[in-house]
Amino acid sequence: PVDNATWYAPMFYGLQIYDVVSDVNLTYEIVLAASYRECDESNADQYCPRDGNIPGFDDPNKWDTYQEIALLVSAIGSVIFLLVPYGFNVGQAVKIPKKIQHNTMARKWMEQYQTLFIFLVVFCGGCYPALLVASSHLFGISFFESGLSKFELTTLSNIRVVTTV
Repeated sequence: PVDNATWYAPMFYGLQIYDVVSDVNLTYEIVLAASYRECDESNADQYCPRDGNIPGFDDPNKWDTYQEIALLVSAIGSVIFLLVPYGFNVGQAVKIPKKIQHNTMARKWMEQYQTLFIFLVVFCGGCYPALLVASSHLFGISFFESGLSKFELTTLSNIRVVTTV
């Protein structure tokens, strides 16, 4: 039995997955709304925003109303603020072995499980939640025994501020 397991780590990891999925959903909805910004009479099921389609003023081929411009800026911003932190997190996952090289046990663990660790980061979009799970000592399974101390995890917690998706 393992008495010192960090029982909240899987919940934290799951919350990170929920956060990333909701961000992807929001980005998808904004991009979808931007792509259907003009009404098409032939498709009655298509969502059509009320953007003030004034004849002679609103050109369907241009982003010419304030609502359309705001939608375009929101779509671009949402994509950027999703992909940039996601990329930073994957980059941090690749750099973790250099940050823990002074800890022999953690270095050996990382050599053995780095591929799986990077998969966890890619799946949830967060490097720190994956580190917490990997250091949680759950069920006595060797994958959850990364060898990082609580002090080292606290030192690595700056990752979560810089790379939050």
